[in-house]
Amino acid sequence: MHALCSPRDLCCADGERPRSGSVAIVAWAMWLSVPVAATVLASLWTWWRGRPERIPTGHAAIRAHRDYLAALVVPTRGATRVAPGAARPRRAAVRD
Repeated sequence: MHALCSPRDLCCADGERPRSGSVAIVAWAMWLSVPVAATVLASLWTWWRGRPERIPTGHAAIRAHRDYLAALVVPTRGATRVAPGAARPRRAAVRD
């Protein structure tokens, strides 16, 4: 403790004036920085998630197109038609 500080004052360093209020001067900036930082982070996250997908390379585009065509060939469930009067296949019994 130096000569300018009384026992009940807290001083950070030698040469600092007692009750200078260095933190109180910028306290508003510290409180304001939290919502500003949150807004900036939210806007960056929204921009990052909203970007369009990258254009695929030639090989990846051909592979994706080949997969798409292969998926078109696979018959969907229940797509088989039964001729009128033909016996329909029996369903499996469902137990609860």
